[in-house]
Order: sequence, then C-alpha cells, then structure tokens
Amino acid sequence: MPPEDARTAFESLVAETHVRHALIQAGGQHNTIPTSLATALLLNGTASELRAIYESKKRQLQGWYVSPGRISHLEDRARHLGNVQFQRAYMDFFSMENGRLAGDSTRLCVLHFTSGLKPLIYGLFGGCGRSLCFLGYAFEVQNALMVVQSLVLAAMDWPAFVEELLEHPQLATASAELLSPDAMLTRIYYDGRFSSVIKRPGLESAVPRLLSSAQFRSAVLDYIHRLDLRDMQNLAAQLSQLSTLLLCATHKKEKPAFDYYLGHLPTVVNCFRVLLATFGAVEKITVQLARGVWLLVVLSYIAQLRPHIDRTLVEDLEVPDGDAAWEGILSGLTQVVHSESGTQLIDSDLQSALRSLHCFALATSDQEQRKLYLKAAWKLRSQWKCWIGFGAPEEETLNIRL
Repeated sequence: MPPEDARTAFESLVAETHVRHALIQAGGQHNTIPTSLATALLLNGTASELRAIYESKKRQLQGWYVSPGRISHLEDRARHLGNVQFQRAYMDFFSMENGRLAGDSTRLCVLHFTSGLKPLIYGLFGGCGRSLCFLGYAFEVQNALMVVQSLVLAAMDWPAFVEELLEHPQLATASAELLSPDAMLTRIYYDGRFSSVIKRPGLESAVPRLLSSAQFRSAVLDYIHRLDLRDMQNLAAQLSQLSTLLLCATHKKEKPAFDYYLGHLPTVVNCFRVLLATFGAVEKITVQLARGVWLLVVLSYIAQLRPHIDRTLVEDLEVPDGDAAWEGILSGLTQVVHSESGTQLIDSDLQSALRSLHCFALATSDQEQRKLYLKAAWKLRSQWKCWIGFGAPEEETLNIRL
C-alpha cells in the first residue's frame, strides 16, 4: 500500500482540481490530473511527487464556466449528451445524485448505466475509452469524486454510433460462431472490407470516416456478434495478451515503434478487469462493457491500418526473470525532474501502459504469460522514445500491409 501521506495528498489534489479545473478543456482535451495522480499513487509515488505532477499539469488548464441550463432529471441527462457547454451542469447533477444515494458509487453507476432514454454506459467508449479508464482508476483507488467525474466525461464523450452498434437487434440472438479476440483479429487483418478505407493512421480522425460506411458498420457488427462472452475472466485474460502484443509486437523488425492508440489499449483492458470485479453481479453491464471494450480494440486496430502482429518481437527477448526485473522496470516512473527548462514528467500514458502490463502479470498464474508481460514491459521501458500513430508524414510506421 502507498504511504498514508501520499494518499492524503492524492485526495486533497483530486478535490482541488475538481473545484478549480474543467474536465473538458479547449480543443476537446481532457483534464488528466486525476488519472495521472491515481497512476502515481498506485505506483507508490510520494506526496511530493504527486504535488509536483499536479503543479506541472495545472498550468495548462482552464476553469469551469457556467452552463446555459441545469440538469435535474434523466430526461435532461439524455437531452444534452455530448454538449460540452453543459459539463458543469452534469457535474452538479451527478454530484447531487451521489449525495442522494448516500455516496454509493456502485449504485450510482448502475442506475445511470442501465436507465433512461440513452444509458450512460455507451459514453464510456467514446473518446478512445478515456472515461472508462477514468472510472476504472476511480474504483481502484476508491475515490468517489473521480467516479462522479467519470460520469461527466461519459456524458461529454457519449457517441451515438456506439449505442447503435451495441443495441443492434443482431446482438440479441446467439451467433452461430463464437471466436476468441486473437482469432477475430487475424480475420480482420485479411478482411477485404477494411482495405483502402483509410490511408493514414489516427483513430480519432479515422473513426467518423470509417463509420460513415454502411458496409464498414456491418462488418464491425459481425465481429462484435462473434465475441465469446461465456467466460468473462477468460475473455479479460485474452484481451490482456492481445492488447500487449498490439502495443509491443506490431513494429518492423529492428525498428521499435509504439503506437499511441494501440498503446492505450492495455490501460483500457486493465480498467475493464477492475470494472468486471465491480459490476460482476450485473450481467447487463458486464456484457456491454465487454462488447464496448472489444469495439475499441477493433476500431483502434483498423484505424491504425491493421499492423501485422509478430509475437517473436517480444518472445525472443532475453530478460531477467523475477520481481527484481519488475522493480527495475517500474522504478523511477513517478520521478519528477526539475531543470532550468521547467519540470519534466515521465509520459503519463507510458506510465499507465507499464503499470497495466504489471497488473496483467500479477493476474495470471501461467508462467509463460508472466514472462510475456515482463518482456513486453522491459521492451517498452527500454525502447520507447515517443508515441507514433498520428499520421504525421515524418513519423515511423508500424509493420503495415496496405
């Protein structure tokens, strides 16, 4: 467990940014202070390191502004989804709902994920799954304010196309063929329906164009329908391995490169594991969580141009075994460097990915799987220089067959 003074600092700083800083910033960027602090806390960061993270990140953030109206009931909640001008109103609404339910965060989520004209659960899969990760961290560090914030983000990121896909009548009937995630991704790699749809990677810019095609939506729905949901824990384990390989085993040989959007998937999957433990008794939620996370994996893979997965890029690495190796990989991740040019922090998405790989290793008793996660984490920590995958002309590319 992290030292108590770090926990106290964490609670204080999350409360401070909750009051001072809007969750959605200019240009649609999210306030990442709460999740960055949560990651640092879970990596045993000190109170001084948490405060330095907060001070560094708060400089770029703007405050709240008054919403044009109030949200006081479920009908209002559905009416203003996706309208960033109402983010303060949503914050007030979910804060009041949290109080009405006596601070029962699980009950608060179940209520808003399953009720109303537009169930809020679909918002977890907008914005590359950022609100899903926010919620996963919230339950992992047991912070009620972050739960409320994650619901606000889900309302802001709420995408109509996710509800249309995950509520499609086709999913109400059993598929004649159920497949594992890695088997389906192999099929997607060769699926001609996804060829020549886009020429450059970049998930957030590509998804609107992809989903404008009825053929594309139908193909994606087919792969969602085939997802085997009979054993959720096994599915989480399969997604853990697949997300790891997508991050660390998709570059060209001897040219290490790590895609930003594929690199986000281990964190998405790890937070999915946390939420499965939280909502495991509510089948309606767990099924949609599983399908939504799989949708994010599929969309990310296609939008990043379906790179070839070569397991040997990870499996053939020579890395020392044991806890000492993990200690070396995780050490210094919360370190803050002060220099004349300012405060330098380790990339927060890199932190999250490395921690997720460690969580995957802790969650399995399979020694070969543990070695895979250790090798992937060592590779990422030692070879990462920057993120790619934004479609810039000068950036490195993955091993892509167009």
